[in-house]
Formats: sequence, C-alpha cells, structure tokens
Amino acid sequence: EMSVDFLCFISSAIDFYFIFLQKERFYEKKHHLPEPSFKELATLISQCLNYAPGERPSFRTILRDLTQLQPHNPLDISSVNPAFPVSDPTVFQKRYLKKIRDLGEGHFGKVSLYCYDPANDGTGEMVAVKSLKSGCSQQLLTNWKKEIEILKTLYHENIVKYKGCCSEQGEKIVQLIMEYVPLGSLRDYLPKHNVS
Repeated sequence: EMSVDFLCFISSAIDFYFIFLQKERFYEKKHHLPEPSFKELATLISQCLNYAPGERPSFRTILRDLTQLQPHNPLDISSVNPAFPVSDPTVFQKRYLKKIRDLGEGHFGKVSLYCYDPANDGTGEMVAVKSLKSGCSQQLLTNWKKEIEILKTLYHENIVKYKGCCSEQGEKIVQLIMEYVPLGSLRDYLPKHNVS
C-alpha cells in the first residue's frame, strides 16, 4: 500500500516533468525577436538572447561593446524633435491620474487621493489632488492661481509639499498636485489623538 507522502511526491514529480517539457518545447522552437535596424546593436542583442547561457556575453563584454558602438554612431542633436521637450516633473498628465477616494471637501473645492502611475504598472506615487468646484468666480480662480504660486515657493517640513499641476481644457481647469499625507491635516489629527 502506497503512503500519502509517496503519492504527493509522485504528483509533484509529474507536475515538474510537464513544466520541464513545456520549457524544452519553447527552447526547441527558439522564438526570434525582430531585429532592430542598427546592425551592430542587433548583433549584440542576438548574442544576449542566446538560448545557451554559456554562450551569452558577460556584462563587462556588453558594456565594452556598447561603449565601442558610441563613437561610430554619435547622437545627431539636429534629429531630436523640438516638439517633444524634456518633461517637466511638475506637470502631471491627467491620463495617468487614477482616483482612489475623496479625502475632504470644502466650500470651494475638494481634495482627493490619486495614484499617479505613468508606467501603468501599479508602482505609481500616491498624491493628493486639490481641485476647484466647477462654476467658481473669476476672483476665486485668481486666488487659486496665487495659492499655487505661493505653494511652489514654500519648502518646510510642516507644510504639505507642492508637487505640480495638472491642467485640462486649455488650462481652464487647473488641479493642484500635492504630497499625500496619510494622517490627514494637523487640525483634524490633534483632537482625535489627544495631543496637547
């Protein structure tokens, strides 16, 4: 009579064998990626993607080869498209802001928790987004822009940090992006925690 441990061992061995067969079939087919147009780089990439680990170049060899490629193919600055300037870290794009929940609301607007995730891989940064309610007066909009300009210049450990802005509809709607403070405002925190 076979023991339960032996049956579990046999079952695990069979699972391992099927995984091994799938891996072998993949390597037998030797799937190929399309080659880049830059011939020397294509050669280096194909060496790195060799299915035999012993035939792959070392990291030092890769660095040496990449360094040798640089003088032969200098970057032509004139080919860089000026329509795509270096990104400003204080400009947040609306499409990468994913709302988590509302944090608070006042008479003129509200603050919500968002995840800013440009890579769309779940590794984004939590930020607080302050936005005005629609239909606010011109005076309120002017004060709003002044608040943003003041926050840009403030750097103190006890003041929520300005991170940037997000605008839409031709900058008619501007949202203020600030650091997210998980414990909330000091005004709300102190009474709840009996801190004197």
